[in-house]
Amino acid sequence: MLDITHGFRSQPFFAAACIQYVQSINPGHANIRVVYAEYKPQPAQSPIWELTTFLDVLAWSRDLMLMLRTGQAGGIVRSTDAINKSLMKRWRDGGRAGRQPRALGLLKRDLEAFSGDLTTIRTGSLLIGRSRGQHSSAEQLVETLDATRPEIAEHLPALLPVLDQLRAMAGPLQTRGHGLGSMQGQQALIALARLYRSMGRYSEAISVVREGWISYGGSDAAAGPGWRAYRREERQAQETRWSSEVGDIRRTVQEVRNDIQHAGFQSQPKEPAWFNARLDALLERWQETVDAVPVTLSPDSAAPAYWMTRAPITNAQYRRAVTAGVCGQPAGRHAERLMDPQYAHHPVVQVTRADACAYASWVGGRLPTDAEWTWAAQGSDGRRWPWGNQRHDETRANCRPHGPGGTTPVGAYPQGVSPHHMVDMAGNVWEWVADGAYVVRGGAFYCDAATTGIAARLIYGADTSGYHIGFRVVWDRLDAERMDPHPAPDR
Repeated sequence: MLDITHGFRSQPFFAAACIQYVQSINPGHANIRVVYAEYKPQPAQSPIWELTTFLDVLAWSRDLMLMLRTGQAGGIVRSTDAINKSLMKRWRDGGRAGRQPRALGLLKRDLEAFSGDLTTIRTGSLLIGRSRGQHSSAEQLVETLDATRPEIAEHLPALLPVLDQLRAMAGPLQTRGHGLGSMQGQQALIALARLYRSMGRYSEAISVVREGWISYGGSDAAAGPGWRAYRREERQAQETRWSSEVGDIRRTVQEVRNDIQHAGFQSQPKEPAWFNARLDALLERWQETVDAVPVTLSPDSAAPAYWMTRAPITNAQYRRAVTAGVCGQPAGRHAERLMDPQYAHHPVVQVTRADACAYASWVGGRLPTDAEWTWAAQGSDGRRWPWGNQRHDETRANCRPHGPGGTTPVGAYPQGVSPHHMVDMAGNVWEWVADGAYVVRGGAFYCDAATTGIAARLIYGADTSGYHIGFRVVWDRLDAERMDPHPAPDR
């Protein structure tokens, strides 16, 4: 609630509301200038302040929120240009004191490039760049946001919360030099499909689901659109392999695409709920496929190779086992979260080790041993945390003091991956391992840096099912049918 105690204080708010209304109903309006003069008996002593920048900031934040919801950057590019010109004028009028403002000029350029790629589905340019070694438009935007943050904080601190939302939008789309067939590329593609889905852009979402899933495991020749190495025949061969492996999933994807492309010209056009259900189911299946990645022990180890899920088991995955009668429901309020789409990709918690073992057996696997968990998190260099020996920050793990105080979707901290590309092996939730004592590893969202280190362990009772304990699964051999026993989404 905003309390405006005195009547005269309401006048600027009323004026701002009127101006925003005019700008909203007439986007092509002429430039509006706002000034304020303090009344004094002697006119020569009455200073006049230029307040147009505040109006520009208001328009900028409004246009940026529109971009976050739609991907369209036309308004934000114009607003950014207006604020940049205003800051430059202030700098020149002030005798060019201090550093010349440059941040918003760079930001305008990169916003325009990012939005252009996003709205036209230029997946290669958006996620991996136009050639290997070149920044993608998503990475360039994130880099510019980080580099210009101090200058924006100095001149326009009110913009920082909105810029943080923009970074949260573009951040998961970074691949950091990896191709679209890699784990990093697949996670970026899934994030892109979810972004389109959240915007209600179903055509773009299903296109990314199809083309992105086909790219899984592909080389640059098959999964590097726009790159010199890309070959159409390699892409076709990759698509043929994908079609033979996914079966009914391909038909579901095709049915959704066909219905959209024909604009509902059918005897029984599909309802929006139909698209939502199928897109969500396809995204879950794709995510599950990518989350099961191989982890190989070092060549001088006598232990055999094994596979491990890239992330802890999620509510969406565990829910299927509960529905099938394989596992019991999580305890307490977490049983409700199991069915809540908002928590579908959060790690399942409040499960006993016995239930975790039952789920793992259902998918043809088992819980990792203590040594297997350590190798997946640490590799061979003895690092303190999965990402290395650098201290925690807000980009690496969900834990104190930076985390939100509860679980987050798996993979939400891509800077914290282990040498084997595992996510969430520090923070978010503790994880059951299979050794004799009831041991959990990895720390949780309420832990500090010390208790999320790779060496950290806790021992619980046999019937424990904490709100902070989850698990992941390993396989001793590759058996696609056992690893993925779930039926394809209903068509």
